[in-house]
Amino acid sequence: MQKPIDLQFLRDAQDLFSGRREGHMGAYLYKDPRLWSALAENDRDYYISRHDNRLLNRSLKGLARAIPAHLGFRDNGPGAGKSVEEKTVRLLKALQSNEYIAVDVSEAFATAACEAVNRYLPDIKTTAEVLDFFRKAKAERSPAVVYFGGSTIGNITHPLDEEFPTIKLATALDGLASQAGDYLIVSFDSNRDESSLMKAYTTEKNSVFVTGLVRRIAVELPNQGFNPAVFSHDPTWNAPGRQMAHFLGVEKDCEFQLGKENFSVKAGERFLGLNSYKPAEDNLIDASDIIGLQPVEFFQDDSTLRIAVLQRPQNANYQMTSSRVNERLAHAAIGAR
Repeated sequence: MQKPIDLQFLRDAQDLFSGRREGHMGAYLYKDPRLWSALAENDRDYYISRHDNRLLNRSLKGLARAIPAHLGFRDNGPGAGKSVEEKTVRLLKALQSNEYIAVDVSEAFATAACEAVNRYLPDIKTTAEVLDFFRKAKAERSPAVVYFGGSTIGNITHPLDEEFPTIKLATALDGLASQAGDYLIVSFDSNRDESSLMKAYTTEKNSVFVTGLVRRIAVELPNQGFNPAVFSHDPTWNAPGRQMAHFLGVEKDCEFQLGKENFSVKAGERFLGLNSYKPAEDNLIDASDIIGLQPVEFFQDDSTLRIAVLQRPQNANYQMTSSRVNERLAHAAIGAR
C-alpha cells in the first residue's frame, strides 16, 4: 500500500526551491538512520560525535552532582545504537534515572534507542516518542531531565546572517524546555576554525547525508522531472553568524514540478537546506536568559565541544508561562532589529 504524502514535507520542499524559506529542512535528514549512522560513527574526519562522546563520559560525575537523582529522562535525538550505548546508558546510570523516553523524528531511531537501553537497564521504563523536538510541544509537568546531545542544537532554522541568531536559539531551547524539563543538558560545538570545520563537513559521507534530502524528495513527494543527481552538497562557513550553512548546489539546469508547483533551477544556484551553528557559551547564556532558564554549569575539555546544564528557577513564586515566554521572545526580537 502506498504511503500517504507528507504534506508538510511537500510544502517545505516547495518553499526551499521557491526561495520563500531557507535553512528549514534539517528535520527531514534524520529519518534515515543508516545515513546518520554512517556519518556519526564511521567518518574519521567528522569529529563532533566522537568528541561529544568523550566529553560526556568525562563529565558524568560532574553532571551527577549538578542534577538531582531519580528524575525521568527525555533523550532528544538519541542517535544510532553506538551513541546510545556509549552515552545515554552511562548518563542514565550516573543520574539514576527511573524512566527513559526516546524522542526522535525517526520512529526507527526512537524504538532502537529504547531497545538498547533495556538491554543494559532492563528495569527502567522506556517509551519511544515520535516528535519534531524543534517545534514546541506541551508535555505533562513532571520532574524530568531533557537531554539534547550531539550538538544538533545548532540545526536551527535561519537564513544566512551576519549575526548569531540568539532569538532562534532561545526559541529552540524553549521548545526543549516545553517537554516538562526541570533540567536541560545541552551539548554544542563551539569550533570557529574554518579549516577544521571544512575538513569535517566536506567528506563524502557528509555529502551523502545532506543530499539524502533531495533523494527523499524524489522518492516520497509527487514530482515530475525532479532529478536529485543535479544537486550537490556545498557547505559554506559564515564566520560572523557562527554558521556552517549547508547549501544544495545546482550542477546543471533543471525544470521540475513538485506537487502542483513548477520550478526552474539554473546551474550555479544554491539553496540553503539547513545549518550547523557553532555557538559560544555566551550565546547559550543570552538565549537562556530570554526564556527564563538559569545556567547551572558548563563542562569542557580540550576539544571544541561543550556541555551546558540549564535549570528552571526553583523559586515557588516563579512561573514562566507560555505567554510570558512569547512576550520576552517578541521583545528580544524588536531589540535585535
